[in-house]
Amino acid sequence: MTLILGLIVGVLFGLTGNGGSTLAVPLLVYALHLRPHAAVCTSMIAVGAMAGVRAVQTIRSGGIDQRLAWQLAFGGLAGAPVGALIGRHLPENWLLLVFAALVLTVSWRLWNQKSHPTPDSSGSMLANPGGSTHPLWRLTLLGFGTGVLTGLLGVGGGFILVPGLVLITRVEIHRAIATAMFSVALVSTAATGAHFLAGQRISVETTVWFTIGGMIGLWPGTWLAARLSGLWLTRVLATGLLLLGAFIVVHSLLKN
Repeated sequence: MTLILGLIVGVLFGLTGNGGSTLAVPLLVYALHLRPHAAVCTSMIAVGAMAGVRAVQTIRSGGIDQRLAWQLAFGGLAGAPVGALIGRHLPENWLLLVFAALVLTVSWRLWNQKSHPTPDSSGSMLANPGGSTHPLWRLTLLGFGTGVLTGLLGVGGGFILVPGLVLITRVEIHRAIATAMFSVALVSTAATGAHFLAGQRISVETTVWFTIGGMIGLWPGTWLAARLSGLWLTRVLATGLLLLGAFIVVHSLLKN
């Protein structure tokens, strides 16, 4: 069961590059009955591993802007322990409600976005015209905010990093996704370490099988992403997240 759930998350992660990892914590909590804080930590390990694999793939092909990646990672590494600290002091029911708010926000963003932004003739994105190419402080703040989110909720944050990179730096969308995965891998590792230092413990067996499932699912997900309509996939994921967010809210309120 754990392997299958990881497989589902891995396929969605490979299909969308962002948003799919948002399903990890709810699946761990409601299907495997993990405590929310343990689910967050398990999710971070699996998401970090999947992001690391995608980052290695694109590094080999030269698809990552390493300067942007390290600027994001610098902010994220600072933000991850902050998010972990907040999460440790947040009651589990409130943690799930915060997560539900995130899921609903991601669903709304995915439903309203285009399948792919349109690059101009030079390959740059038509966003932030006339802006600075690599504004360090804006990228650091973007990384910091995403790091807090990763430490708090165990999500990769690619759904924030990718559009943020496009708007701030005008980098091409595929390069933005690859660059974001590099940062997600590093920040997830830092956030996991912060949780362990704070005393969080996880089921090693569950984490290993969930991560293995995610790694296996990543390959067919990436393969399908190149062959299916990006807009159709985005809408399906957005609908699923909307239903999931509503379920978390109703379930949490009924428990009170």
